[in-house]
Amino acid sequence: MGVIHGRFDPSGAASYSAAGRIRRNPGEAQSKVEPMVDSPCIKICELNGDGVCVGCGRTRAEIAGWISMADAQKAQVVELAEKRKRAWSASHKGDCLIASSE
Repeated sequence: MGVIHGRFDPSGAASYSAAGRIRRNPGEAQSKVEPMVDSPCIKICELNGDGVCVGCGRTRAEIAGWISMADAQKAQVVELAEKRKRAWSASHKGDCLIASSE
């Protein structure tokens, strides 16, 4: 038996929540359960010259589209963002602003 927005559904069909995620019947077998992907945002929201956030490593388009992405897409974005952050860190190793005492 399924539930549609908190109401009983006698057909027992799977239903969709308000967020669009499918809810299965408690006894129904699922082939694969994947956890939801959390946003990589760390609240340091500043885009560098390449249009990539220095906090999370996502592009402006990835940030804007996050809410409408499927979990598989979000997982890909998180992986790409981590690669961007590592590459950026490696290319800027030793870069720091030191005030001259002169």
